[in-house]
Amino acid sequence: MAGELSDEARPLLQEFAPAQFLLPGGRRAKHVPSFQRKGFLDLYGGKAGVAKSLSQRFGVWTFTFDFDRGEEQNLLSRELQQKIFKMMRAGCFLGVGAAPECCSFSRAVVPPVRSALQPEGIGVMSEKMATGNAHAQFVLAVLLLAEELQLAWWCENFDGSYTWMLGDFVAAGIVFSWEFQV
Repeated sequence: MAGELSDEARPLLQEFAPAQFLLPGGRRAKHVPSFQRKGFLDLYGGKAGVAKSLSQRFGVWTFTFDFDRGEEQNLLSRELQQKIFKMMRAGCFLGVGAAPECCSFSRAVVPPVRSALQPEGIGVMSEKMATGNAHAQFVLAVLLLAEELQLAWWCENFDGSYTWMLGDFVAAGIVFSWEFQV
């Protein structure tokens, strides 16, 4: 059963649009939910398949972010990132997950724009690589904070992705793993 939300946590969640929340059972909220218990945070959720599963399986709300649903969900916004970190520290979540875009991190990109020796990028598509690197850095910060707060976390990306070879991921001990349990 999900833990109770603190008095600090509730107003932080209520700042966001109701449609960003999936209710227990997996439906999008039409009104700001009355938050009593902790939920999950799903970053870069796309069609919210994981978020729906979490809401259905555990009977809790899930807070979703995906840039495709509007500029206000741009996870590269420093202001939004700080709000997310504040919500995590306030104890809003049981766990957090991310499925960041990985097109420039894929080994299938032709011509190659990254390599095992240069996972940060080799110069072509520099704007796209810089954006991908910025998303990866944000995700890493979220995962490290989740570790610090002892939250469950997951991060989706292909096993061959250069994401796992980025120096900061390696230094932090965040590596690809096939292990997954629900």
